[in-house]
Amino acid sequence: MSDKDTHYAFARFLKFWRGVHSLSQEQLAGYISSSPRHISRLENGSSRPSQSIAMDIALALRLGQRDTNHLLIAAGFLPSNGAL
Repeated sequence: MSDKDTHYAFARFLKFWRGVHSLSQEQLAGYISSSPRHISRLENGSSRPSQSIAMDIALALRLGQRDTNHLLIAAGFLPSNGAL
């Protein structure tokens, strides 16, 4: 998977889960102490998430272990061992 494909996969997962939880970019940014602009850049694939931001997003969205691992893999990281 190329770097661009990884950004796109993460972007799609982020936008999907944010929509499922009916959160605006501003709300999600507030939950993870980030900026709405950063969330926007993650969602359009122009910014690569760090592993800690990916985990913060998973926690803020209250994703289960399986979905957290999908988000991490989409961001280009190894799946979590379950210790959220």
